[in-house]
Amino acid sequence: MSTFYGEEQLRRNFFELKESFVMRIRNRFSLLFVSACLVLSACAEQESYTSSTSDRTQQVAGTAYRACDNCPEMIVVPAGSFLMGSPASEEGRSEAEGPQLKVTLAKVFAMGKHEVTRGQFRAFVDATGYLTQAEVEADRGCLTLDVRDDGNGNWGWSANQNWRNATLYGLEQGSDAHPVLCVSQQDALAYITWFNETHLPPDERAYRLPTEAEWEYAARAGSSTTYSHGTDVTAMCRYGNIGDQTALPKGHAWPEWVTCDDGYVFTAPVGSFQANAFGLHDMHGNVWEWTEDCWHDNYIDAPVNGEAWEEENGGDCANRVARGGSWYFHRGDLRVAFRFINNPAMRYSLMGFRLAQDLP
Repeated sequence: MSTFYGEEQLRRNFFELKESFVMRIRNRFSLLFVSACLVLSACAEQESYTSSTSDRTQQVAGTAYRACDNCPEMIVVPAGSFLMGSPASEEGRSEAEGPQLKVTLAKVFAMGKHEVTRGQFRAFVDATGYLTQAEVEADRGCLTLDVRDDGNGNWGWSANQNWRNATLYGLEQGSDAHPVLCVSQQDALAYITWFNETHLPPDERAYRLPTEAEWEYAARAGSSTTYSHGTDVTAMCRYGNIGDQTALPKGHAWPEWVTCDDGYVFTAPVGSFQANAFGLHDMHGNVWEWTEDCWHDNYIDAPVNGEAWEEENGGDCANRVARGGSWYFHRGDLRVAFRFINNPAMRYSLMGFRLAQDLP
């Protein structure tokens, strides 16, 4: 490990941007599979899959589909309106989360049921020989967490660490069912481009990153509370892998750690926790998820139709928005409205991504 920073520096790295906000204000499943599923009574474990692209816009929220045999499982998200951002009274709120605005998503779309896994990303690398930015800049590698002798945490560049071998306290992720880590937004976009070019059937819309508004709408899943399940942060361990009591023995005794136990110190296999009301897993915690949007200091003049917000109105496209929190983050940053600013070339052992898709 090299160039490590202390816990105080970590808080500056991750949260001084938050403090400065005020200042900067399907598987189109084959008939054979369907038949086998009926014969084997395996459908009890499956969602209701659509059989054509035109069918999906008629499905209720939570309907699952795959556009091809090797395509990711997607969830139909209904059209609708929601109040984006957080009220001034919400604990932990920053100016970057306001003013609240009503956003209307007029069309049905889809979100990945899970975050992209290490196994899915491995298939891309094996097929193309692609090197992530952490591998190209191996002398820096990925920003990871280690522990000093006194038990306090250090974040810093970890040479030669990348999506293949990112560790925490010497612990590896485990199986390829865990979310991919240490990927920049540019790495995520490279994966998406490859998948669209090599796997997508001709009658399908391309995969992409979700917009920030789509992400919050899908994460809220009809709720307007601090968390998608309500306001009780101690219930969070049922819904995601977060900065919880499991982490405390390692010495990271932040006063804001969530007082429940999710059973994981590092990442968890995707789908390990209860889905939200739309059927999406891990919208709170596990890994931060890249979105398409450029950074804006607040929502003044933000689009109200759910589209990505790019350079317009002072957008800072040298920085992008990530959402969702991670295995390391505390109650304030697990809120649905919390926004994380990051350079698109950055990669952390707590950063991944999820796919979105337009529907006909």
